[in-house]
Amino acid sequence: MNEIKTEHIIPPSDTIRLFTFLKESDSIFQPKLSERVNIKQYSEKLAERAELFYVLDGGKDIANCAVYMNRDDICFISSFAVAQNMQRNGIGTRLMRAVISEGIKRNKSSIELDVYACNQAGIRFYLSQGFQKKAEKEKWLRMSLDLK
Repeated sequence: MNEIKTEHIIPPSDTIRLFTFLKESDSIFQPKLSERVNIKQYSEKLAERAELFYVLDGGKDIANCAVYMNRDDICFISSFAVAQNMQRNGIGTRLMRAVISEGIKRNKSSIELDVYACNQAGIRFYLSQGFQKKAEKEKWLRMSLDLK
């Protein structure tokens, strides 16, 4: 690993940058992102409305989180991914800590996300970050982290 850096970008942001990362990370998502959304349209929506957090290694994007912070009290993570070759190196924790820190700074009460119920590695990661299981709807599990 080279120089690791974290960036926080307020919308609007660079759609092409986000699209490129999400397209390269498609197979990391469970189920694949391309099986659920049109990645180009999704990137445009997130770049316009969500705050983006990136972790870079030597200037290359290796992790990304898109989070909506436009509600009064809740942050909602729409996507979270760490490049396959960078997983299990603390990058996901670094990324999540940046999101949590921003939520606390803005006096939000919680961070929520939906994770595919069969994504055991993702669920374990979120639990390790302090998230709790809240509800299950169809094949998705809602998880929440209390910030207060």
